Parts: sequence; C-alpha cells; structure tokens
Amino acid sequence: METADMISNGTRDKAEFWSSMLSGELPVLKLPFENKGGSRKTNSYRYCSLTAEHKLVKDLYSFAEEHGIAADTILLSAYFILLARYTSQQDLVIGTANAKVQAGTASQMEKPLPILLHMGEEESFIQLLGSVKNHRDKVRQNREFYDSVLLKDYCLSVLFVSGSEVPDNAQDLFRPEYGQLGFDLAFEAIHRDNGVEFIFHYNGSLYEKSYIDKMAVHFCSILKYALKCPREKILQMDYLLQEEKEQLLYEFNSTYSAYPGETNICRLIQEQAARTPDNTALVFGDGELTYRQLNTRADHLARQLREAGVERDSIVGIMVNRSFDMIIGILAILKAGGAYLPIDPEYPRDRIGFMVEDSNMQVLLTASGLLSKLSFQGRTLLLDQVDYSHTSDENLELVNQPEDLAYIIYTSGSTGKPKGVMISHMSLSNFILGMAQKLDCSNSRSILAVTTMCFDIFALEIYLPLGCGMKAVIADERQQVNAKLLGDLIRKHGIDLIQMTPSRLKLLMSSESSAGSLKYVKDILLGGEIFPQALLNQIRLKSGARVINVYGPTETTVWCTFKEIRSEADISIGKPLANTRIYVVDRNDKLVPVGVQGELCISGDGLARGYLNREALNAEKFVNNPFEEGGRMYRTGDLARWLPEGDIDFIGRADRQIKIRGYRIEPGEIENQIVRFPGIKNAFVNIEKNGADKSVLCAYVVLEGKLVLKELREYLAAKLPGYMVPAFFVKVGKIPLTLNGKIDSKKLPDFTTEFMRDESYDEMPEDDIDRAVVNICSQLLGITGVKITDNFFEMGGDSLGILLLITELYRHFGVDIGHSQAFSFKSLKEIACYIRQGGEDSAKDPEIESSQKQGGIYNVSFVQANLIRGMEAFRDQTIMSMPFEIDFGNPIASDKFEAAVNELIKRHEVLRTSFHKRGSKYVQMVHPKLDYGVEYLNIGTLPWEEAVGENIKPFDITKLPLFKFILMENSEGETRLFFNIHHYIFDIFSLTIVLQELISLYEGRSLPEIQVQYKDYSQWQMKKLNSSGFREHRNYWVGIFKDGATEVRLHKDFNNPFPGQLNAAIVEVPLNAFMSEQLKKTALKMNTTEFVILFSAFSIFLAKQAALEDITVGTFVPGRTSAQLRNLIGLYTNIVAARTYPAARKTIQQYVSEVKAFFVEMYKYQDYPLERLLEDLSRENCENCYELFNTMFDYINFNSGNLLMDGKNVGISYHDVSKTAYDLHFRIVEYHDRKILALQYNALLFKRDTAQRFLYGYIDLLTRIFDSAGKKIEDLNPA
Repeated sequence: METADMISNGTRDKAEFWSSMLSGELPVLKLPFENKGGSRKTNSYRYCSLTAEHKLVKDLYSFAEEHGIAADTILLSAYFILLARYTSQQDLVIGTANAKVQAGTASQMEKPLPILLHMGEEESFIQLLGSVKNHRDKVRQNREFYDSVLLKDYCLSVLFVSGSEVPDNAQDLFRPEYGQLGFDLAFEAIHRDNGVEFIFHYNGSLYEKSYIDKMAVHFCSILKYALKCPREKILQMDYLLQEEKEQLLYEFNSTYSAYPGETNICRLIQEQAARTPDNTALVFGDGELTYRQLNTRADHLARQLREAGVERDSIVGIMVNRSFDMIIGILAILKAGGAYLPIDPEYPRDRIGFMVEDSNMQVLLTASGLLSKLSFQGRTLLLDQVDYSHTSDENLELVNQPEDLAYIIYTSGSTGKPKGVMISHMSLSNFILGMAQKLDCSNSRSILAVTTMCFDIFALEIYLPLGCGMKAVIADERQQVNAKLLGDLIRKHGIDLIQMTPSRLKLLMSSESSAGSLKYVKDILLGGEIFPQALLNQIRLKSGARVINVYGPTETTVWCTFKEIRSEADISIGKPLANTRIYVVDRNDKLVPVGVQGELCISGDGLARGYLNREALNAEKFVNNPFEEGGRMYRTGDLARWLPEGDIDFIGRADRQIKIRGYRIEPGEIENQIVRFPGIKNAFVNIEKNGADKSVLCAYVVLEGKLVLKELREYLAAKLPGYMVPAFFVKVGKIPLTLNGKIDSKKLPDFTTEFMRDESYDEMPEDDIDRAVVNICSQLLGITGVKITDNFFEMGGDSLGILLLITELYRHFGVDIGHSQAFSFKSLKEIACYIRQGGEDSAKDPEIESSQKQGGIYNVSFVQANLIRGMEAFRDQTIMSMPFEIDFGNPIASDKFEAAVNELIKRHEVLRTSFHKRGSKYVQMVHPKLDYGVEYLNIGTLPWEEAVGENIKPFDITKLPLFKFILMENSEGETRLFFNIHHYIFDIFSLTIVLQELISLYEGRSLPEIQVQYKDYSQWQMKKLNSSGFREHRNYWVGIFKDGATEVRLHKDFNNPFPGQLNAAIVEVPLNAFMSEQLKKTALKMNTTEFVILFSAFSIFLAKQAALEDITVGTFVPGRTSAQLRNLIGLYTNIVAARTYPAARKTIQQYVSEVKAFFVEMYKYQDYPLERLLEDLSRENCENCYELFNTMFDYINFNSGNLLMDGKNVGISYHDVSKTAYDLHFRIVEYHDRKILALQYNALLFKRDTAQRFLYGYIDLLTRIFDSAGKKIEDLNPA
C-alpha cells in the first residue's frame, strides 16, 4: 500500500512538473529568414557542417573541466544564445535528445524532450549555464512521464542533439529522421578523436543555404566569445565578423552625394522661375499659375509677413483649403524666413487649439471663411483678401540658413497628444535633390498633388516639381476622396507621376473608369504602408508605369529609401537615399547580421531637428549614433532586415507584430492570402481584444461579390497554419484611411458585434437551455451576437476555452461534457441538445397557439389598445407614421422588388391589417389578400430629405394598406427606397426583419414558414396577462413603487396653458468618433453595456437638475420575450418605469452596477404593461403614482452592418415625425457609421435654448463619467 502511494505520488510530481513547464502561452520559434513560400511538409532536408578550430575545442573542454559542466551543456547554452539573438526572444522551447553514432551510421535516437529556457536582461553566460544545467537535469529526471505526442502540441521546431561520438573515418552523418520528426532545424555536435564538428540539419524548403552557413559561423563566434568572457552580459555579446560590420556600416551605406550648402527650396524655385518664367507651375480646377506668377505672388506675400514680424525660425500657421493660396502661402512663409505649420481646417477644434498653443505661433495665414475654426490672439493675414495686382518682379532677398526650420508637421503621439516634427531647410533640400537623382523630373512632366499639406509626403508633390520645373496639378477636396473624379483629373492632364499610399491607390483602382487613368502614368511612388504583394499584379493589369516603393518616417524628411519593384519576389523598401545611413540593430544597439530582423534606425542629413517642446521624447528617439562619432540616429520603432544585396526588407511596426498563443505572425502574410480569394477586394488583418481580454485574430474585408465564409476558411486553412487563420471576419465598405492615407484602425467596426457569418437563416434559441449556452459562450469568448448555430472554435475558442466551457456548463446544468466530446460539436445547438439528453429541460412560457384561419376580426393587443386610445384626441395622425429612407447601394429592379414586397405581405398578416371601432373598443381586421403596387418616383434634383418629407402623409387606419413603398430615383441615377408604415402595426425592432426578408426574397432565397401571426400574439398576450402566473410580474412592479414615485421637477420657461397638448420640437447633435470610442471603452471597463452607461448618465443629469437622489425614467423594451416572436413584424414594445437611486455619495461604478442589475432583473418582468401597473397602483392608493415619470430615454439601433444586398451595406435613415407626450425625451439613434443624440422637448414648457443647454449639459456630464469609475456622483460638477 505504501509502495503504491509512493508510486502514485511520484507520478503526480512528474505530471505536475510537465504541466507547470508547458502551461500558459509557450514561445514558438520562427527564424527571421524563413522563406515565405516554404513548406514544413517536405523531404528537402539538408545539412551544413563546420569543424571547430583546434583552439576553440581545447578551450571548450578546459572550460567544461574547470567549471564541472558537461561540454554538451555549454554547447546547448551557446545554441540557445544563437537562436535568442537571431529571433530577439528571451524564452525558447528547444527539443533535446541523445544520439550515438557508430561507424558512420545513426542508432535509434532517444525520444526528444522539450526544455524551456529563459535569458534574463542582465544574465551572463556563466549564470545561464547554471540555469540550463538545472533545467536539463529536471527534464531527464521526469523523462518517463513525458508523452512525445506533446511535441506536436507544443510546436517544437528546433532540436539539440548531444552525445554523438564517432571515429575520424565516419563520413555519412546526415540525419533525415530529424526532418521526419518535424524539426525544421537540428544542431548536432559530433565529438571525434581529433576535434568537434558542428552540424546544422535544416529544412531546405524553409531556409537558404547561405543563411545556415552564416549561422554556423555565428555559433562558433558566440561560443568563442562566451568561453573568453563568461561573466559579460549575454545581450552585449558581439558575434559579427569584422567583414560583416564593414559591409553593414559602409558598403550598404555608401550614399554620399555632394550638394551646395546654401541651397534651399526657395532658391531652387526662384532659379527655376528665372529659367522658365512662362511655363505652367501649378494647376488647380480650371486655373493655372506660371512660375513667374507663383514666384512674384509668394514674394509679395512674404514681404507682408516680414512686416508682420516673421523672421528666421518664426513659426507661422497656415490653415486654408486646397487652392493656389495654399501653395503661395507656404512659399511666402519660407521666403520670409519662417517655418510653416500646416493646419487642416477639418481637424477637431481641440486639436487645432493644441497645435496653436504648443507651437506658440504668432502669425496665421488663413481665409475669412475659416476664422471660426480656431481662437487665435496673434497676427492674422487673410489669403483671400491679398491684392496681387501690384506685385514686383524683383526677387526677395532670402535669409534662410541650412539649419533653419522649414516646416513643422504634427503627427500622432502615443500619449494621445500630437507631436510637432521640426524639419530644417538642409534636410528638405537634401531630400528633394536626392529624389531628383532617382526620378525623371524634366520640364515636360507633370505630377499629381493629392496629399493633404499636413502629411509630410506633400513636400514631394510640391517642392520636387517646383524645384525642377515640372507642372504640379492640385487635386481638390472632392477629388482627393472620389476615385472617379481623381481618375478624371489624371486623365485630363496626362499626369506622369503620382505618389500615394497603397490604400489610396487601391481606392483609385476600385472602379474600371478610375483605374483606366493609370495608363497615362509613367511613375507610381507608393509608401506610407507595407507594399501588398498582390498589388503589383493589379497595377500591371492597368498600367505600364514604373512602380517604386519608398519608405521613410516624418522624422527623417519624407522618404529615406527607394526601390523600383519589378516582380513580387523583388518587393522591399530598397536602399538608402542620398546622404542617408541606415542601421538595423537589436535592443542593445548591436548590429544584426544580414537576414536577421532588428529595429531600423536612420542617420544622415535628413534627420529632423527633433520634436517641438518634447525634450524627453527627443532623448528617447533621437540618440547618439553609436557607429558615427558626433552623429545622431533616429530610432523608428520599425522592424526590418538587410537582404544579401543591400536592400532592406521592411517587416512592420514592432507594435503591429502579432503574437497569438506563442506564435509570431505578420499580418501582411495573411492579408496577401485573403485578397487572393475570389470575391475579396481588400483586406486588413489585426489583433483585437475581445471582452474577455483575450487576443484574437480578426480580418476586415472589402468584398466585390458574395462570399461563402466556409469556403474562405477552408481556403485559408489549406494555405496557412491554423493559428494564422483569423477567428473573425468583418465586412467593411472600405478600409478606413486617415487624412494621411494610412489605415485608420480606430475607425474599424467593433468585431465583437459586426463579425460575418455564413449566409443562412438566423435560427433563434428555442428555449432557456439554448439561451444559457449562448450566454455562457458569449461571456467566455468576450463577444456579443453569438448565435445558437455558431461554432465555438470558429468564434475564437481554443483548447483552453473549451475547458472553461466544459466547467461552466457543468456548473450551470450539472451535465458533464467530456473533453473529446466537446471537440466534436459543430454548433452550440448540438451542445444544447447534448445537455437536454443528460438533464431536465428548463421551464418556459406556454407556446403561442396558431390560428389557421385566414382573415377575420380579432381583439387588438394591449399595446395597440393603449396607443389607439391615446391618439383619439389628436387630429394629426401623421405623428404615428414611421418613415425610413433605405439606401441599398445598388440599382433596384422595380418588378423584382415589387414581387418581393408582395411575398412579404403574404407572409405577415399584420401588413394586411386595418383597424375599426366596434362600440367603445377597436378591433383589428385581417384581410385575406392584398395586391400591392410599389410606386416609382423620379425626384430629379430634389434632395433626398425633401423628397421623403413631401411623401410623409397620414394613413387612414380603416383602409389598406397602412404602409407605403416608393422607389425614388434622382437625376444622377441613384435609387433609394422610401418606406413609411403606421406605428400600430410596426415597431423599431421590426425594421431589421422587414429588410432582411425583403433582401432574401429579392435575391431569390427561400424563407422558413411563419408558424404564428400577430393576431395569435394578441390573443396569447391577453391570456397571459389574466393568468394567475402573471401575479409575480405584478408584485415585482407594485413593490418598486409601493412608496410612491418622486416627481422630477425641472425648471421650466413657461407654464403650459394647454395641458395635454403636444407641441414637440427637437434638437440633436452627433456623438463624435472620440466620444463613441470612449463610450465603448467605458462600458467595457465597467463590465456593462453602452446603453447602461448612457442611461446612468441621463439619470445622474436629471438628479443634478432636480436636486434629487430618486429618479424614475421611462424607457422602451422590445417585448419579444417569446422565441416565436423574434422574426415577426408588429408592435410589441412596452414602456417600463426605470427607478434608480443616483445618490451623491455613491461612486459612478457603484451606481452603474446598480442600474445594470435593475435592467437585468427587470427584463424578466418586462411584459407587464405600464397602463396595468398604473391601475394597480391606483387601487393600492399609492400617492404620486398617477404619473410615474415625465421624461423618457431610449436607444434605437439602426446599425445595419450585417444587412447586405448584392454584397453592399444597406444604409438606413429614420425621419422621426413622432411627438413626445413627455417633458423631455432623450433618444440615442445608432446608425452603421454614426450615433445621433436627439432631444425631443415640449415647446410649451421649454425654449429651444434651454433644450440645447440640457442636451449639451448631458454630453458634458457623459464625458466626465468616462474614466471616472471611482469618483463620486457629487464630484461630477458641470463645466
């Protein structure tokens, strides 16, 4: 018994050892020079060998004997250092094994065992040896419990083989079994009688021989260094050979080019104006400026600037729309001696204000129509009021020196505040002259100026042509963003040279007409983003232009490398430009070998002076050049590697490199595969955090046709490792770009709600088990919108997640789902079915019984009855209309659409319903048939909003139909649908159902038969309300208001002389992108929903306005508590009275949690009608309960991101004509691309100014709640 326990305990200890070592996210090694097209499933295994020098062997054995450490442990440590320095990883898992060789043949190799090694920042070689020896001993002690199957699970790709001793005459030492075991790289030390041979076995499909040969040399270099200096820090080891250093420092950086020291851009343009005064310099719209006109106007304005006090290094702001004035103003600032600071008029006011204050600029050039954009106390010159009628041909004397500032460009900062990059005249001149050496800049050529002046690449589009005598054609604001207009501009002027980001070029190529303009272009410069591999072939189909890839951060003056791309295999950022030196270094500023990635650092004449007013950041980013005495070096934060011929392979931002489950992933590799799949036009892959704070891979795709997601997943699974297949795919209309033309990841939709699914009918959960399974999975995966038909693994689940799922399901249902069984389920539906078989089904509401009778007269629903009763006093029935404007994004075939509408009418009886009074009550009459003709209206040039407004007319509820479909077409051939419907038969939540089914029917897809109709719901609801089981609902609500309700008394501007009358007005503002993002982050941080945050803010706002700590607000709830109602059109919404207590001493987090808890609990009782509650409270003699609330708050979501017709997003606009019956009615309306905050108010009580004050006061309070979870409500004082 005792022996058995000892065995059991020993086994448990061994299991715990492996479990501890191999738990968590293990590092996965990937060498930087791995061939992108290589395969791990290949027989192409090779080896290279290197015989160690006699002295190195002697030092190895002497060191081993002196320190009492096996020679193989020393070699394993050196091998680890080599791999760690090559990959910049301080943690690695390496397979280790012993092998014996006799007479040139290999015996059976031991089962490889993994060893997890770590290298500390300050660790020396002697310290590492102790750690490696300790880990190796423990692995050997526990070897018998290790299951070799785990080798695959933990993705070992490198092997260290020790113990090989052979005689001198042994020759054939190639070990093909290493490759067969799945190792990409295996190191083996062969101990011979007269020395040691180091052999690297490698996958020839993944690695080039030249890299492995160099790797062997570096191994010997590291070993030699470590044995000589064992107490030095490992990360400071210098293992490069002298000839390698000379190549990296001098041969690859041989870029010296002489240029006159006094040269600056103003002098170049001045000299060009003297040579070709009548040649066209600029084109904008239908106008032109010659070089003489440009030069004299710039001089004229520069003289005024000098009179205004501008001198050398003065910072002058320029805020103007794209025009001739933009260029004249910039040149005038430079000629006056100053440095220009470009300010985009479209920038947010806060950003403009920050730039003005941070730069301390004293003079501003702008236009009279833009003065309201900023508050500026200095000297202002209005460009649209400058008189150029008396200009002089005499050149202004130039005063600039090479070191003087030319411009300051503000770029985004990691702290959230933009930072100003200061560029000198010397840097700008060096760049222009360097580019002129690479491009044909003859006088006859033209260049497109499409970039905003606030992006540094604007400098090439203006200074290069003007300094060389070319013609610059300026695109206006519409042409900048409209591919067709931009293409027309290129075609009209026969543009020779264009410069843009790859993303903007894709936009230009998005249609045949605009893409056709590229045939005129001779040179295409692409930069600012990684060059997509597939883009080259797309360009080749449209243009014979020379394609040039350029690279450079703003801090090094526009571009600093240049590469003409001739083939996909040729893609790199090329070589440094004139007087530019580039170094690729590790984190200790040590040069890395050719092929090994490191941080790209830049030195030379293009370096910026630094960041304005950012001394700490300057010290961090602009450092002393360790390779050039007295020089400076800029740390880019970009990853790159040298290629053997001296070109640079750009890898990406260090902070964009993705790591999931230990794997390092380059998004571009995945993007290249995705865009090769038919029907996908563009893609952007990013790592995202779900609500469970887990990293997942997400692909944002632009489609040009229908996509079957299952087929895309299968395609990617065949092309990429499983860990590189995105868990989520999100459809976007386009990849959003910043003003600078780079991808703006902040504007991408929320993947947790917008991810795509395969096109199928959206099956709803059937019962409580279904709903619970969906809810548990949603929480584990940290996403919303999980469906019962979803697959757990395709939604981002993994092996760890499935263990958590098993645990949660057992805790919730008491049903144990086995580990292997869990992997077999294809959907959450199958999991729910399995649970039903192993446990009891949960209770649910009685089924709604279907009446098979066609047509007839029935009682109205409780909601309809109260709404009809409330409307009887009003003549204007228009307020019961619900008008929508729908943009399907495609032309609509009217006959096909009409057929879809009539099929929809057949499916939903509520669309064939009218209302009639029988005695004192109303009934609904369902008509057996309705043949409907969709109207067609040509609105000409009438704006959409006016066309919609003219067609909003009241319905006669006694006659069919109570809806209207009108296809409207304008003079530009665009078609939109006007859809208006009476509120008695429709609620907001019905819109998505109508659109989903219309699109399906229009596209010829069949829909499942509807089992129940609205009339069935009406009868079921009345039975439910009168049932004894509904007493619990009544008790819940009566209990909340048993002590009465506190009236929210707001200060009113008028005493209403007409009580009961509706005179509603509305004020509204959009919630900007920043606030939307902050709202999302705050909800995530407080573990709740955006609605709860918004509602809480409203209640706090009312509490402060009315000096109360007890607030009741009305809000809508969907009312579709039965699964049978989820896909039915009709009026189901109910109003509930939400009573909460925003006491001053509570923290924001505490109160938000209380609000969340209220709504979670309330939803179980949401079916109880408000009117019934008021009757119950009246019978209970409740004081102040005749009116529980006089303010409303609701959130309407029209986000149609998942609504597609012919592959395009459906746009929705709601033209609200309702009139609130409450003092204030706050409403958040969410569309696909924006949120609107609207306040309806009773104009008989409040002035418009007061309503606006309420609205902006609410917004101000909302912003104060962001990041204030720990603050008390009493601390949220108004601004």
